Amino acid sequence: MEDREMVPDVRICEWWETLRNARVLSTSMESATLFVIASLRGVSAATVLAVIGDTYSGKPIIDDHIKRKTIENAVKTALEAVVILNDKDSQSQ
Repeated sequence: MEDREMVPDVRICEWWETLRNARVLSTSMESATLFVIASLRGVSAATVLAVIGDTYSGKPIIDDHIKRKTIENAVKTALEAVVILNDKDSQSQ
């Protein structure tokens, strides 16, 4: 691999800096797609993400215990949200 291939594109770096300055905490193409489709269909959508790396630096979280706990917490949060939303939908019907 040539050295120039290792240099990040300036536009990409500027884009990430813009997101960081806007206090964007995460980016997810899958979530974006989910929200667009939900909007088009007129339904609610949500996403729960487990952060296992730093998008800005590109560094992964190396500690397996922290990574596992992060994923477990995301799953628990998603399940609690489903129960809450189900209860809310039941009450409104």
